[in-house]
Amino acid sequence: MSVLTTVAWRSHRQHPWLAVLAILGIALGVAVSTAIALANAAARQAFTDSVTGVVGNATHQVVAGSNGVSEGSYAAIRVAAISHGGAAAPIVEAEVALVDHPGRTVRLLGVDPFAETPFRASSGSLIHKQDFPFTRLLTEPGTIVVSQATAAALQLGPTVAIRHGTTTHVLTVIATLPDDGNAVTRQATIAICDLATAQEILGRYERLDHIDLRLPDGEAASAVTAVLPVGAEIVPAARRSDSLRQLTDAFHINLSALGLIALVVGMFLIANTASFAPPDHLSFFTKDGFTLRPVAYSIVEGEELDPVTYQPLMAPDMDNPRPIGLFVKGTPYRLFGLIPMERHLIGVTDGSPLHLLGTDKLGRDILSRGVYG
Repeated sequence: MSVLTTVAWRSHRQHPWLAVLAILGIALGVAVSTAIALANAAARQAFTDSVTGVVGNATHQVVAGSNGVSEGSYAAIRVAAISHGGAAAPIVEAEVALVDHPGRTVRLLGVDPFAETPFRASSGSLIHKQDFPFTRLLTEPGTIVVSQATAAALQLGPTVAIRHGTTTHVLTVIATLPDDGNAVTRQATIAICDLATAQEILGRYERLDHIDLRLPDGEAASAVTAVLPVGAEIVPAARRSDSLRQLTDAFHINLSALGLIALVVGMFLIANTASFAPPDHLSFFTKDGFTLRPVAYSIVEGEELDPVTYQPLMAPDMDNPRPIGLFVKGTPYRLFGLIPMERHLIGVTDGSPLHLLGTDKLGRDILSRGVYG
């Protein structure tokens, strides 16, 4: 066994609590850093699912400011896109509050199922399912489809109450989308309805929030641009999510910084344990034998030297037992920063300091600092 190993083992054997604190410091830093890394990964996946679920496979979008795109222009845009090998789908969407779940929202996505297949597989494939109540979705007002993740997370029944602005609507859940691994069905924040239903709930009659496009080349984009109404423009679909992506990136940076801080705190805990004064030795025995009142022995330098380092060995001062009591007098302080007091919950009856976990290199009690922190 090397000299370094011998010295380290001797120190840990004499002061086991210091080793425990060092291990806890390492575990704390690693645990917090790992938790933050997992939270970062989950946030990124949620962001990807959210953008993919709404934007889908669109390459471009037709937008026209806060008032949206006129519904009357959609037919010409769709014809221009399809004639050049592309596709178009109208969208009306907004975040709506859940009345029975305060603080929770869901994104109401109004679509045209006939035009959805090239963009969002789950909503577009509804029309091809024989058991899907497609007629009800198109003909019955206030009907929606949700993913199984949404139904499970919100414990939805056959109806769900939502609020948009000051108006409350009760919607009927007519079907759930099975989790087939795509972004829409994984989300617990999206509800799909017919385009007309969304326009009625959101008060956007004859208006579209945007039109999703799949354009194979610049020629198709030029053809669509030629039929756009005044005030409308074609933008890349990625631009729509830029602001949300920037916000998410800032969130990730903050979490990563917290993870690094946790590791630094763990390193400081480890460093500080090496410079602690040892905790006072507690015992029910004195030189006179067993005692019902516990006593504390300060750790002092003894006369015996370490055979390896030739430094004085630390040992309890058995000649000076200090009885421990409750509500003893000690250093004056202010309770809640206001009431002057000098009684302490536990301490030594002679008023001398009691260090149950030792002190740092500046002589500050570790237990007190931990409780205060």
